[in-house]
Amino acid sequence: IELDPIQVAVTPQLESGQKAPPIDVKTYDDKKDLTLELFKGKYLFICFWISSSPSADFQAKLQEMYADMKNKQPLRMLAICVDEDRKQAVDYIVKQKLREGSHGFSDGLENRTLFDYGVRSFPSFWLIDPEGKIAMTQSEFAQAFRNEDDLAVIITNRITGTDSPTPAKRPNEQDDNGASSDK
Repeated sequence: IELDPIQVAVTPQLESGQKAPPIDVKTYDDKKDLTLELFKGKYLFICFWISSSPSADFQAKLQEMYADMKNKQPLRMLAICVDEDRKQAVDYIVKQKLREGSHGFSDGLENRTLFDYGVRSFPSFWLIDPEGKIAMTQSEFAQAFRNEDDLAVIITNRITGTDSPTPAKRPNEQDDNGASSDK
């Protein structure tokens, strides 16, 4: 039996401090591209979600968290809905009154942004720093949730550098001048 080759896609392993991959999602009306450049100068909290999963219920909690944080931290939020049916997703957002932050739409799982960020489950969180570098990966969020269940605290700790490792350096890493960060 001869089988066709199987196409395999290898997701890049992203780490804090690396330049964030581009974002290519659209607004609800398809008139505007939402890109990282629109959010430069502030931290950007990104949440990938699907309206048919438990992550949809979590969106209301994210809205409350962001409404409370946006005036306390240099933070913006981009909720990227991965639903294939954008109209149904927009109807859900309107019905649930999810008005905080920016809403982007990938129109399904085949969007390059999801691949570049290695999104495999929902919700999936990322934090991008004001210069467009990754401040916190989805795996770092997962690790942080083991010790802290308050997402606002996790984000604040990363922004202020009070968590370990800080977004800029890991223990035993050297900076550009050769100095170790564990001093």
